[in-house]
Amino acid sequence: MLDLRPTRYDHPDAVRLIAEVQAFYRERYGDEDATPLEPAQFAEPRGYFVVGYVDGAALACGGWRARAAVPADPELCDGDSEIKRMFVAPAHRGHGHARTVLADLERASAAAG
Repeated sequence: MLDLRPTRYDHPDAVRLIAEVQAFYRERYGDEDATPLEPAQFAEPRGYFVVGYVDGAALACGGWRARAAVPADPELCDGDSEIKRMFVAPAHRGHGHARTVLADLERASAAAG
């Protein structure tokens, strides 16, 4: 069972998993996700980051951050949540961990309004 723990974006377990997701992006897409991010964007009340553990090992993560409307994207509204850095380590895929992380992100985002 996946043990989800709200975690700072700059926590060592989060940093390691984020590095793994960036390596996955390089392999799959040829480059990292270069979206500008600040750790504070994933702190309550306008953000959230979670790390999932099995038997004490960090193997999944994900976060959301609140966004502000921008003229270039008329579908983006103030307060919309953007999911970032959602990842499950390859050896642990196929066990429903991504669904568990996503459900937690949706719950936390809805609770934050």
